[in-house]
Amino acid sequence: MNWSTQQVEARADEVLVDAYGDYEQLGSFACVLEELLARPVAASVIGEQVELVSVREEGLGLRAKVRRAGRTWDVCLLDLSFGSDIDPDLDLTLEAYRRWARGLG
Repeated sequence: MNWSTQQVEARADEVLVDAYGDYEQLGSFACVLEELLARPVAASVIGEQVELVSVREEGLGLRAKVRRAGRTWDVCLLDLSFGSDIDPDLDLTLEAYRRWARGLG
């Protein structure tokens, strides 16, 4: 989906309200994304189909627990790609996280 800068910034503002500093902001993104993952979401990483199962904080980034063929492992959330059938709220929040993460460092 193509989100406007205004839409992404508005979503980031919703997620980051009352979150101060990088760690609190990262925690806010982790909480909101976890809430949006009511069930596994189809994704791909390095061209392989996986299911996004959960999200957690690690350092100054988010890690994604993915599953494929009964096995689970962690990858950087930013390394996942999603299809066009992704829930719009999840997609918009992921885009807000991507832009926030690019602003670090």
